[in-house]
Amino acid sequence: MAIDLSRRPDFNAGGGENTARLPNPFVSNISPKKIVINTLTEIVLEGSYFTEDIKITTPSATISNIKFLSDNKVTFDILCDRITDLNFEIDNGRSILSPVTVQAIEANWLDLRDNELSFGVAGSNSNIEYKFGMGYVRQDEGIYFTGLNPWSSWIGVKALSFDRASRATSSDRDSGATIEIITGSLNDTFMLGVGSELTNVNSSAQYYEGELLFYLSGARFSGFYGRTTNQGYSINLPTYPSYKFKLSGGVQKGSQWFIYGINSNSIESWDDESNLLGSGTIRENFAFNGDRLYPMFIPRSSSSNLYIAARVI
Repeated sequence: MAIDLSRRPDFNAGGGENTARLPNPFVSNISPKKIVINTLTEIVLEGSYFTEDIKITTPSATISNIKFLSDNKVTFDILCDRITDLNFEIDNGRSILSPVTVQAIEANWLDLRDNELSFGVAGSNSNIEYKFGMGYVRQDEGIYFTGLNPWSSWIGVKALSFDRASRATSSDRDSGATIEIITGSLNDTFMLGVGSELTNVNSSAQYYEGELLFYLSGARFSGFYGRTTNQGYSINLPTYPSYKFKLSGGVQKGSQWFIYGINSNSIESWDDESNLLGSGTIRENFAFNGDRLYPMFIPRSSSSNLYIAARVI
């Protein structure tokens, strides 16, 4: 009997004159590729030969709310309670193991918007301290500071204080630590980076009080300051909702620096390093003298810059 080619084949039927089997599902991309443990996250699955009754499973996490958007795109929610690499079984009638995996990681970020954090003036033993005369405003998008005076403002994220030598990976006490800071959009002149117990919070020239500080003039990265030294750059940064500033390999000459564009201010995006905007090596011999270090911010004169998160690894 001839097959009626005017009828659309039923790919999911088990047999018969006008049926055909759908090819194996094909996965071209999974996004995001990192999720935070104990946080419900939406995953976007892209590829080919997806069906409305597609099944997606993994033994290491709970999957729910699978949504068929097209033959080429499916979304689902995932919740994982452990640090692991997640492999997914994709089944459209034929089953495959996705070649693309997702990492479940521990956040260990300090979200500066967290209502549990304490704020206070310098010396108050608060999680986040600021110079006397300043204040702060917490918003969903980030925090900003008030009472600013050009280059004399100071904020220290004391909750992330660490001993320089304790992070060393060799006999060199400067080696080892990685410091990362997430900000909102770049609107005004400011600095951020690392301070220490030697920082004079009452100085009117805070750019020489930090151990090492990124210098931003709006969306232009102009280099580094700290301890009577500077290292110039001129890099115009494209517009992103958020940015990550990173120092790797310690706070010293030879450390690596990176700037990334971040597509969201949500925690799931903070580990995304796909949008590299600039990188290099600290080549100047800044006078790194402090033993007790912490992330540090110096807003110059505007309250428009938002600070979102920080961490020390």
